[in-house]
Amino acid sequence: MAYISDFGATPTGGHDGGTLKSSSSGTRNGGNEEGFDAQSGAGISIRSLSFNGQGATVPTVVKDITFWGGLCLLICNNTGPGAVNLPLVAQSAGWIPALIGFLLVGFLSFLSSVFICEAMTEVPDNDHFQNNVEFSNLVYCFLGRRYQVCIQVICFIAMQTTNIASIAICSQLFDNLLIRIFHRTCAIQVYPTAAAICVTEQLPSSSPFSGTLIMSTGSLVALVLIVPLCLMNLSENIWLQIGSCIVILLIFVQWIVTFFKRGLEPARVPPIGSDLSQMFGSILFNYAFVTAVPSLANARKPNVSIHKTVGTSVSTMTFLFILVSILGGMAYEIPANSTMVHAINSSPGATTLSQITGYTFPIAALVTSIPVNIIVLRYNLIQSGACNKSWSNILACMLPWLVAIPCMTGSGLTVAVGWSSLFFVSAANFVIPFILYL
Repeated sequence: MAYISDFGATPTGGHDGGTLKSSSSGTRNGGNEEGFDAQSGAGISIRSLSFNGQGATVPTVVKDITFWGGLCLLICNNTGPGAVNLPLVAQSAGWIPALIGFLLVGFLSFLSSVFICEAMTEVPDNDHFQNNVEFSNLVYCFLGRRYQVCIQVICFIAMQTTNIASIAICSQLFDNLLIRIFHRTCAIQVYPTAAAICVTEQLPSSSPFSGTLIMSTGSLVALVLIVPLCLMNLSENIWLQIGSCIVILLIFVQWIVTFFKRGLEPARVPPIGSDLSQMFGSILFNYAFVTAVPSLANARKPNVSIHKTVGTSVSTMTFLFILVSILGGMAYEIPANSTMVHAINSSPGATTLSQITGYTFPIAALVTSIPVNIIVLRYNLIQSGACNKSWSNILACMLPWLVAIPCMTGSGLTVAVGWSSLFFVSAANFVIPFILYL
């Protein structure tokens, strides 16, 4: 592997990012960046952050995440907005393509994670992750500034797509929860007519509203719960990830039990379905955690194996995804613009426990995975020198809310997520790590 001589660093262990400055052995020839041999480790080290004269500081990272903390973080990050659409994937594509898709994508996500970690250890003075090399600076290290900007844009869109979908689904479920508890939820609508509206009944679609919204009560609740978590560091979120992981696993078990109690109709999930167009995009969306692996590797305890952590997470969630996808598709007929949670809650035989777990899921999974993505985005924006802390908070934290709320109604969000997964999410999580490793 070759390294760009534009930066170097010596470990301090006290920063989320490293400085990458040229060492005395690095040269430039006519403005062209010279590379370094990975084996000789010529001239690259990692200190405080500084790019092209831009001073930037990032929050101090504490390397204290245990194996169980890292495992819970990855499981929560794995369980994003796509989890509630898994049975719909099996119904439309068939159980054989769905099974192959989950196994293939799960294996590729593990390889991508391993490859990006191996690339991190090739950075001199970072063979045991003793420094803090984020995803964007790893790209700069191997490919240079031009490619760093391009790939950072791809990763930004990929992670924000996940955030936008998570925020929209979370807001929808909170609105439905408010209807269940208080028998009403309200919102400001801008289309087809501008008005403040209140609804008292859930619709067959995921959202109880049918127009284009500026803000609903459910999205306001989600905003209040999520934004404070986004302003923390990764290590400060671990206690929440552990609690959420336990709840998520219990919810998956409860869903599987509910499927069997309702009764399975194999005819709902054929061996080969009629529509495979959205299958890989939806499955890929459930494995969009690879871009967060460098941040976890930076913050884990030195004696924690990142490979074991990722492998355990991927195998556990792939097994659960397959069960929920196929069994859930056999148990419920799910409309194209709805989700499994809504199908369970609106079914005639829904138990109180099923309804509780259905409304608990967005809190346990989505509310905890959104902050992790936003924190990782913030780390990368600051460490790359793209912007300061204030602008990184605006771009990473506030931007997805401005996009997500108008997308809460209709099925357009599902289509957009599918296409975005196919291009940006797949590139950021599966293509770029292989390029860096090679």
